[in-house]
Amino acid sequence: MPDIFTDRLKGLIIATLKLEGVRPEDIPDDEALIGTPRFGLDSIDALELVLAIEKEFGVKIGSSEESRLALGSVNTLAAYLRSHPPGEGASQGKPVGGKAGGTAAVKPGPSPSGDSG
Repeated sequence: MPDIFTDRLKGLIIATLKLEGVRPEDIPDDEALIGTPRFGLDSIDALELVLAIEKEFGVKIGSSEESRLALGSVNTLAAYLRSHPPGEGASQGKPVGGKAGGTAAVKPGPSPSGDSG
């Protein structure tokens, strides 16, 4: 059964890295994203992807080691995002309050700080 969240991540990966001719279903959930010959992603691609993820989901990915772990595969990235609430630093490590299947928790939106004028 397809996971809407991982499909959304795959779409973000494709759009951010401009992977022409690649469809979400072409990206295996457990395949390494960086350093494999299939997609040829490098450290610059990883940085672009981290920035896009931070913007899209409001989740800060701290160190380069942490981003390398988070970007291990689509599944590890999804697990990382599910365990880090938007607006909190990655080092905080507080899990998202158990709302299974709740895609609203990862919906892009305005900054938590609000917009006043």
